[in-house]
Formats: sequence, C-alpha cells, structure tokens
Amino acid sequence: MTFANNGAALIGNVVVPPAEVKVLKALAVFDRPATVPEIAKALNSEFSDASLYSLLGRLAEKRRLVDRVDVNVVVPGTTTTLRRVTWRALPLATQTFKTYDNTNKQERSAGAVA
Repeated sequence: MTFANNGAALIGNVVVPPAEVKVLKALAVFDRPATVPEIAKALNSEFSDASLYSLLGRLAEKRRLVDRVDVNVVVPGTTTTLRRVTWRALPLATQTFKTYDNTNKQERSAGAVA
C-alpha cells in the first residue's frame, strides 16, 4: 500500500481518497461485520452516520473493498424483525492494512535497536 501526502492510498490498483482510507482502516480492524454505529464509535464520531453510509457505499460499489450485508434481527420477546446493515472489509483491504502495520512495527523495532 502506498500513501500520498494527503492521506489517500493505493490499495491493489485502486486509489482510495483520505476519508475512505480512515473508514476502511477502522472497518478492517473488526474481525466481523460491523454496523455504522460501531464504525462511528471506532472513529470517535469523526463522521456522521450519513457520511459513513456514503463513504461505505463508495468503498463497496466503486472501489470493491467493502461488502454490505443486510441482516434481519428478531427483537427478543417479540415478533418484531429489524433490518440491520452490516459492513465488512474484503480480504484485500484487511490484508493490506495488516501487512502495512506489521511492516511499520518491524521498521520501528529495527530503528529502536540501531
């Protein structure tokens, strides 16, 4: 993964704008599908829910780095069913961030030893 000075990144052959990089990185940390409120909390509410839906939509539809899944949840003790939208970083994105983080840790460790 290559970063530009403005925070944009090249993931695979896809250019990802800075705001989408922040959202994608937060989502890649989850080991399971996450909802927008969970992602917002991980980002310390830096983006509104509406902005997150928009950014995640672009990451899913244009960049193909995120998967959207609609889930029906039955409310316990009732017959009410709620629809929840969950988002998951696809393997390319998750692996790219893990590799990037591991490389940076190794470089920092090497610098501390030298």
